[in-house]
Amino acid sequence: MANATASTLPPEAEQKDVQWLKLSDLRLDGQNPRLKEGLENASQPELLEELALEYELQDLARSIADNGYFSEEPLVVIKDRGGKSWTVIEGNRRLAALQLLDNPNAAPKELRKQWQELSASRKKLVKVVPILEYDKRSEITPYLGFRHITGVMQWRPYQKARYIAQLVEGSQYTFAQIARIIGSRAPTVREHYIAYTLVRQSRDQLAIDTRFAEQAFGVLRRSLSDPNIRAYIGLELDKPERDLAKPVPKKHAEKVKEFFEWAFGTSDKRAVLRESRELKKLGVVMAHARALDVLRSSDDLDYAFEISGGEVRKLLENLNAASYNLDQALPLSIRHKKSKDVIEALTRCRDTLAEILKNFPSVTKDL
Repeated sequence: MANATASTLPPEAEQKDVQWLKLSDLRLDGQNPRLKEGLENASQPELLEELALEYELQDLARSIADNGYFSEEPLVVIKDRGGKSWTVIEGNRRLAALQLLDNPNAAPKELRKQWQELSASRKKLVKVVPILEYDKRSEITPYLGFRHITGVMQWRPYQKARYIAQLVEGSQYTFAQIARIIGSRAPTVREHYIAYTLVRQSRDQLAIDTRFAEQAFGVLRRSLSDPNIRAYIGLELDKPERDLAKPVPKKHAEKVKEFFEWAFGTSDKRAVLRESRELKKLGVVMAHARALDVLRSSDDLDYAFEISGGEVRKLLENLNAASYNLDQALPLSIRHKKSKDVIEALTRCRDTLAEILKNFPSVTKDL
């Protein structure tokens, strides 16, 4: 079979040629979702310091120092205005490691000695770097989405959500368009965006400490699927993108603050939520006025849940499920009377039921 040529490839399969640029011509990207917010307009030294402190680049740098930079891993760039430098959209950790090897004195003071030693021990000096150049940032969006949101090099949940917010607010994409671009589902994209904008609004406008929620962002996202939690903080999911940039009413600020404290805690107060499986329990309490008073005064989620009647509902759910499963097992049991495994399972059911019935003498008095 003959090899395909550039002229015979369909447009969507067009490939970029790898080029080589001087390391000194490359710039770090302030819009990198890995970076903390507030660095969008930071200087290059500030961006380099942030990456050095937060991402432990030494192992990556050691590999480059020993082996050089592989052409199979080109940085993905766009040309800056003026045409004299290029911003790296994909590959900022690699660029930062290269820059610190080339100039270890640019490292933060507490890391400078490590970088000086790494730089001095280099077997390979990298002065030019392979790149793939694109005209616009938006052209790189599908690749970033595949690689870091649904692909093998996934960002942390909060970073994913921040990138989705950039696409919604910077590129004016709809949730459905983003889902198609990054290979996800529109409801999932919506969930990420709403959880992100809730954190942003709470932090920037409602003066709420959201640091622990950002660290447990996956739990926050799951919590918003609970209708009781959403009702308590005044969150409505089914709105167009532009109306979800500030997803909760300001009048609910105190309730949002309570939710963040209960679910994630603060620097001087532990969360009442011990694990994500208790989100439903917290939601039940938040929908019950007396249970809420108990939670506020005691910080005891189990006791508040009991007050709400949640334990009774949970017991009924379990008993009804057991009854249903036994009904399903009844016709099958007739054919397996001699099965050792079946007999052992029935013995466990009998013993557990006997223990439960001890608490209900009115049920057993006529047996």
